[in-house]
Amino acid sequence: MEMKWIWAGDACEENVRVCFLGEFVLAEGTEEVNIQMCASTRYILYINGKKIGQGPIRSGRKTGYLDRWDIGSACVRGENYVQIRVWSYGWSTYQSLFAGGGVCYRVEAGGKLLAVSDGKVRCAKDTGHQSFAPKRNVNLGFTDYYDARCFDIFSFFHSEECSRWERAEETAMPFQNLEERPVLPFHVQEIFPKRLLHIQESAKTALCVSVNARTAFFPGRRDADETIFLGYLGSVINCERDMKGTISFPNRSWNGLLGSFCIDGLLYRVTDRDRSVEVELTAGPHFFLLLLAGKFDDLYCHMEFVFPGTLTFGDGAKRQFFAAGPYKRLYSGTDGRTRIYNDFEPTGEQMEDGIRGEELFSLDTFDKFEKQAGGISWIEEKYVYKDSYLLSMARTEKVVRECSVREDNLGILWNNSRVTRVCPPKQGDFKRLLLDFGDEYVGTFTFTLRAAAGTVLDIYCYENNYADQPDYTIGLNNGIRYICREGWQTYACMTRIGVRYALLTLRSQTQEVDIRRFSLEYAVYPMSGQAEFSCSDYELNRIWDMCSHTHQLCMEDTFTDCPAYEQAYWIGDAQLSSVINGCISGNYELMRHNLCFAVNALENTSLMNALTPTDWNTSIPMWAMNWCIAVRDYAALTNDTRIIAELYPRLKEMLTAYADLITDDGLLLISSWNLIDWADLDIRDNQGVVTGQQAALSYCYKIGEDFAERMNDSAGQRFFGECRYKLIRGIEDYLWDETRNCYYDGLNPEDGYSRTASIQTHALLYLYDAILDPKRREQTAGYLKQPPEYFVKAGSPFMLYYVYECLYKIGEHGRILDDIRDKWLRMLSFDANTCWEVFPGFYEEDRTRSYCHSWSASPVLFLQRLILGIRPLKEDFSRICIELPDASVTWCRGSVPTVQGTIFLWWNRDEKWLKVRAPEGIEAELKIPDGWKVELTETWAE
Repeated sequence: MEMKWIWAGDACEENVRVCFLGEFVLAEGTEEVNIQMCASTRYILYINGKKIGQGPIRSGRKTGYLDRWDIGSACVRGENYVQIRVWSYGWSTYQSLFAGGGVCYRVEAGGKLLAVSDGKVRCAKDTGHQSFAPKRNVNLGFTDYYDARCFDIFSFFHSEECSRWERAEETAMPFQNLEERPVLPFHVQEIFPKRLLHIQESAKTALCVSVNARTAFFPGRRDADETIFLGYLGSVINCERDMKGTISFPNRSWNGLLGSFCIDGLLYRVTDRDRSVEVELTAGPHFFLLLLAGKFDDLYCHMEFVFPGTLTFGDGAKRQFFAAGPYKRLYSGTDGRTRIYNDFEPTGEQMEDGIRGEELFSLDTFDKFEKQAGGISWIEEKYVYKDSYLLSMARTEKVVRECSVREDNLGILWNNSRVTRVCPPKQGDFKRLLLDFGDEYVGTFTFTLRAAAGTVLDIYCYENNYADQPDYTIGLNNGIRYICREGWQTYACMTRIGVRYALLTLRSQTQEVDIRRFSLEYAVYPMSGQAEFSCSDYELNRIWDMCSHTHQLCMEDTFTDCPAYEQAYWIGDAQLSSVINGCISGNYELMRHNLCFAVNALENTSLMNALTPTDWNTSIPMWAMNWCIAVRDYAALTNDTRIIAELYPRLKEMLTAYADLITDDGLLLISSWNLIDWADLDIRDNQGVVTGQQAALSYCYKIGEDFAERMNDSAGQRFFGECRYKLIRGIEDYLWDETRNCYYDGLNPEDGYSRTASIQTHALLYLYDAILDPKRREQTAGYLKQPPEYFVKAGSPFMLYYVYECLYKIGEHGRILDDIRDKWLRMLSFDANTCWEVFPGFYEEDRTRSYCHSWSASPVLFLQRLILGIRPLKEDFSRICIELPDASVTWCRGSVPTVQGTIFLWWNRDEKWLKVRAPEGIEAELKIPDGWKVELTETWAE
């Protein structure tokens, strides 16, 4: 009896949820019961109504991962029930690949098979889940839009209510094989809001329209790849009277369709930076045509119409918006040679001729054009959404009345029988509450409330509210909509969401709403917590805590970039996350899985995709190089040399692909997303030589040379050595600026040398030993100590890690600590308890984009070395040096996890004592002043 993959109905349907109910009988005296299972996209498992866990972990196309859950504590003697909620996206995202819906499981007790998924399992579509609604964004896929009047998700906890459900149908397995998950399940903790900041009454000011144009432009597409095309999105705007207003696009083009548009032939300019225009309309119909010419990462168009009167579109019913095109399309390459397009640039044979926009600029012309065969595609009514895009709703509503927050409003903060009663608004249209969780968290919401049927609860989440000003998560529909049934009800969301502030808005409210419970099931990878840091400088302690918390928020089944915007496994980010993890957590199994899982990115391109799993095809060379470096660092840290044998063939494949792009002059001439920092480096058109990434690649060939020697691959060893020398020689011969006595940032074959020079380039050259000339290396060290005014400065904490490593090598320890204090305390001054993705000024007018980013937590590494005083003399910590800092800190205590075990250290400068507790076999070199009392204790392995 083998388990089957099962589903209800069409397995390729988009954005659907299905509930499954299976049974098994447990004999008396059975001690161990477990279930193995896997499902498409997301699932939640219950046994006899008790939640057990959620999954699956992300997977590539070939291998899916089975979760194994110990369910004995939830079982009873006799009949038991397996209850599973499965959510199949039916589309790809930046963390999952399109696959048909399905679930499989088997239940075992004491080695005996009790039940499997098959045609006996009952199932029903969750008709409360609204399949057709705005996505969160292309990165994350769909969110919870749920109508509780249509389905009770807890109905399958009562098996008699499921007797009318259909039997499941067998479906195809979405993977070639299944393996047990190699990493731990999430650590789960229930978090309640800390504060109720506002009770407000607000008024609607805008008609918010979202149009899913994907199917109209590109029927059948399910991928998450970017689209570079020319087309038009149009409608007839019907205006009830003469009026003035604005038309705005809430997102930049990385998460939505936008562009300049015409109304009755009058052109209104729209750019990524200027996305709002004033419009004057007269009563009657107006022809609206949006020009779409560019690179778009998603094919939803979100628009905000702020007018004092009523607007309708098209015929007001099924024919509201149309798509014309695509007339031209470009395809970026991933082979390192084909051009990478940042925008729509119609050149060459890749383009097809199409119509011109002015042919559609009037209603008369449109009527004629509509009759032409294949002229337009009317967008289906189910893909047009009004007042559903939660970002737009939150940012366009106007507060008309501020209510006092009193003690009897605070029941929503607590896990008890107290309620927060929300009365209908006295002014305006809606009542809303702003909750502060006190820190950022990531997980799924659960709430219990009493309301009238049809009451709408919108939950919109964001990360920062400095000086009582929301910093909306632009580009992200970061929320949930729940439509209530009558009476008391509980809903458990399936959307994994990053949040500090939650704005709860009640719509269509006709009577009082009582909210008894509103909590977040905080779910992250179980960080060991073996690392500790505390010292007499409480500002440094605060920085340590924010970095540690940030890192944990970015630990899922892989390291992820951020908990709000993407939750994606960016391979380059993960290299720095791995370094941080090694010094504060020691979850070596997660580090290992990240490295092995990354090879899925080679299926997109032999240059290695920048993130995985996804079918968005994009290569960032430095991200591939960071993977190579991370393999080397992990093997050195853990002595896990088996991973070298496992990954060497794929690493060799990747490095060989890059070698094909090295010119005879020793320059890495590549067409790709040449990102090394968000700062404004003059690396133009994604085509050319980038000095910093050439330095990193030269170091990767050194790693390849070492690995080849270990694998007895003499030909590979020789090849990698030649590539390394060739790249370094090319840097010396062609990328040194004799006029300014520094290195160029890059070289473009068409435009010549870069106009900028930067700290980024010189840090990478110095760190990766890519400078042959001793004099130039000495000059570079000087620039790192004191950068010239014309140097581009670091734009992100990511790049500062490399700068700090260089400063550490040349002994500028005080500079590192001063800079950490300056930049990370600045984040804290904006009431942010987590580390930012970029610094102010590097992301348009905003302070930052993500307020919680894994690559920004590197201060923990330098606080361990420079304040606690522990640094490895061998990378696996088998030999360490303990040296007190020459600083104002008077005492410190902390611990460092290592593969040998945890090292504990305490010292006090005023009392002149130091205590160390370290695992056996670790050699400790002590650099302690005379007259100190030193106590050294060895711990022994069991």
